[in-house]
Amino acid sequence: MKKKAFDFFGNLIARRHIALLFVFLIITGLSVYIASGMKVKMSFKDLMPRDDPTVIELERIIDHFSSSSNLILAVSGDEKELVEFAERVAPQIEAIKPEIKRVDYTSDRNFLSRHGFMLMTTSDLKNMRDMFKDLGLLQFLTAINDNFEKTYIEDDEGLSDSEKEDRAVQSLDGIRGYLMTMRQYLDSASIPGSTVGEEAAERFLLGEPYYLSPERDMILLFAQPSFPIDDMDTVISVVNRVDSLITSEMKHFPSLEGGLTGTMTLARDETIAAQEDMNYTSIISFVLIILLFIFSFRMVAAPLLAGISLIVGVIWAGALTQLVYGHLNMMTSMFAVVLMGLGIDFNIHVISAYQDARSRGESPGQAVLAMYHHSGNGIVIGALTTALAFLTMMVSKNSGMKEFGFVAGTGVLLTMVSALIVLPPMLILRERFGSKKKQKKEIKAVSFTFLGSVSAFVAKHRWVAFILTILITGFFLMQAMNISFNYNYLDLEPKGLSSVDIQDEVIDKYDLTTDMFMVTTETVQGSREIADKAKKLKSVGMVSSISSFVPSTLEQEERKPLIDAIRSDLTNDKTTPLNPDDKDAVIDQLYRLEDNIIELSQLSFMGGQDKVDRKAKTITGDLELPPEQRNSLVQGVVREIEQRSEAISRLQSFQDAFKPKLHEIALGMTDTATINVDQLPESILNRFISKDGSQYLVTIYPRQQVWDFAYLKELQTRMHEIDPKITGMPLVFYILIQYIGKDGRLAAMLTIGVVFLLLLIDFRSLKKTLIALVPLFFGAVWMVGIMKLVGMQLNILNLMGVPLILGMGIDDGVHILNRYSVEGRGKIRSTFTSTGKAVLLTSLTTMLAFGSMGFATMRGLASLGVTLFIGIAACFVTTLLVIPATLAIFDRKK
Repeated sequence: MKKKAFDFFGNLIARRHIALLFVFLIITGLSVYIASGMKVKMSFKDLMPRDDPTVIELERIIDHFSSSSNLILAVSGDEKELVEFAERVAPQIEAIKPEIKRVDYTSDRNFLSRHGFMLMTTSDLKNMRDMFKDLGLLQFLTAINDNFEKTYIEDDEGLSDSEKEDRAVQSLDGIRGYLMTMRQYLDSASIPGSTVGEEAAERFLLGEPYYLSPERDMILLFAQPSFPIDDMDTVISVVNRVDSLITSEMKHFPSLEGGLTGTMTLARDETIAAQEDMNYTSIISFVLIILLFIFSFRMVAAPLLAGISLIVGVIWAGALTQLVYGHLNMMTSMFAVVLMGLGIDFNIHVISAYQDARSRGESPGQAVLAMYHHSGNGIVIGALTTALAFLTMMVSKNSGMKEFGFVAGTGVLLTMVSALIVLPPMLILRERFGSKKKQKKEIKAVSFTFLGSVSAFVAKHRWVAFILTILITGFFLMQAMNISFNYNYLDLEPKGLSSVDIQDEVIDKYDLTTDMFMVTTETVQGSREIADKAKKLKSVGMVSSISSFVPSTLEQEERKPLIDAIRSDLTNDKTTPLNPDDKDAVIDQLYRLEDNIIELSQLSFMGGQDKVDRKAKTITGDLELPPEQRNSLVQGVVREIEQRSEAISRLQSFQDAFKPKLHEIALGMTDTATINVDQLPESILNRFISKDGSQYLVTIYPRQQVWDFAYLKELQTRMHEIDPKITGMPLVFYILIQYIGKDGRLAAMLTIGVVFLLLLIDFRSLKKTLIALVPLFFGAVWMVGIMKLVGMQLNILNLMGVPLILGMGIDDGVHILNRYSVEGRGKIRSTFTSTGKAVLLTSLTTMLAFGSMGFATMRGLASLGVTLFIGIAACFVTTLLVIPATLAIFDRKK
């Protein structure tokens, strides 16, 4: 059957090679047109099963909430310049319509100035009640201390969750602003205007208007897009426009540093990196392979024709991928490099066999037939074993491995078909139009006699070779058993991505990461229950929920009497003026305030609340330094009071500017009207409500980087305890690891079974089948052992190298045994001299192809390339050691 098929194609090519090439040209042109529409999707959710609940929920949130993905601009530097930069750049980003809905970089003060007290907790309102009975400076400072002690020192629950921690930071920030303004009135050459005191009053009651870090050296701006993150063309376009705008504006602020981060920026960076990697690694791979080809065969034209045949097969594979999937994912993005490394093998065997036949004096048509009969079976079986190794991945549940299995498996078959039916007509046509002199020069066969000598030496010392191979394999097995797995997703990203570096800075400054968890509810109360549970977790840095702006009916009813009492005190408007005798009392209250803040700092440090500790140090200074180097804000104010004779009058001037604005804002915040969703401003509502208004989004931000596996595993358990529907990219990655582990083991076992059956059917001999498989298993063990020795780790991408090497590494043994069957018993040297040449070259070209992936900026793909480079080399060496020795043993017995 196979002989008839080879005869048919050989005769057809010999007679109709020009017509066939014309047909192939049309098919390839159509394939180029189809493949040109290919898109690249680099999100981990695109590797997941489409029916996985976590992925379904994430995609639903992305579709219904534009705030689920955002652009984050993080800039660090001097506080005043940061504010000026934000005010300048935010309107320009917001002007990118309709792609950008709005830019958030300040809190909604209009809403807070009316409902601020209603949004406070009942306990906070009780503790702060006395602050508004007398707004005189000494009385107000005393009330601040009383409130501080009740809230944080005497109450064990003062810093029990992330929400209380954030309130503590806000409270400290207000106190810091209060003290800094007080100091400004004390140490200025002239008394500042009333505006300075009014700004301090606003900050004290309404908090910091900008999204500044606790140390006030970084600012965040959040740009909310109107399109989903899946629309990658728009993502790249908009992120590039914003990036360009920021770069232009930063020129006016040379002391500032920063840039974009967040999910959309990272998606842009990943996609561009993948596209660039795919382009230049493919070029590097192709050039190196052709150069090796030319050097090995001592000819130019035939290797170039092989390159054309290879490109044709890759184009066909790209068109089929576009028709079936319409995109490439993180795993399939390097399909061209993979197929070049594997597909060139078939072309090498075709040219090697064709050249051998021509060197014997056969005509081009006869040489094609001879090529089919001598190497056709090995080429087909080698392609089938490799393709089936890939295609077994289609049993995987995760889309990444499934799509990679299809793309690579069908691609291998298409490059094999191209080598068998596109390359031979081109070889005939080349000789038909080539000069006689050139033909005679190029039909001389090239043999690697050293391979024949090595195989003969191994066959002669077969038992030594076996023992040496087993000892080496045992050593590598021990190494392989100790190899570790790298679960850090960021270690798969291109090294030096500014978006990742900036994200790390945001984590350091704000104690939260942008890799968030998300869940939706149908009611505000449902959002409140989820948010309350999340805030109790120490691993959570911040929770964003609509419930923060809409207290429950019970909470609002409890707060109304307390707010009424505050309004009553403010209406009385009692303000005791300072007198010279109050100087010592003011100093005592300032020292008392510093002691309270120090105690809070120590409590927060022991509890791991770094934000509170860092904010406290901006007031008290670093207590580990000598007193003269501490730079304590409180003590600076005290020194000014002690040294200035007119300190009391200056403090009174401060109080005269501070108090009226404080009274005005506080009185406005005593509105006791019931708050409901309809009253929320659009700037708040759009962050939490779905496009159809039926769902509310709760976003949970972890406190630290989530890509430590133990931490991520703990987070996954805690998140699902809060709500089983919780989703987010960290959870997708966690589940993907589990899928890949299970699917990888299943694919490896299926590959072994399929390859075994295929070889058994082809060889019709259990002995030959086992001979072909033995070096493969040794090679796989060597691969993992060498990885451990050179300091590599397994990850979710290079883990695919294990089942892949089982399919690719078998080729060497298949070709050697097929040729040995043709040559006959005892022909070990001649088999390795002829076919060994092709096997060595195919191994080298495959290694070059995968080795070129090592230059990819995507470190995950680079690690896969290096893994397969090692694996192919290991399989060739073990084939050279095991097969000659095994054949020699069986030949001797016969």
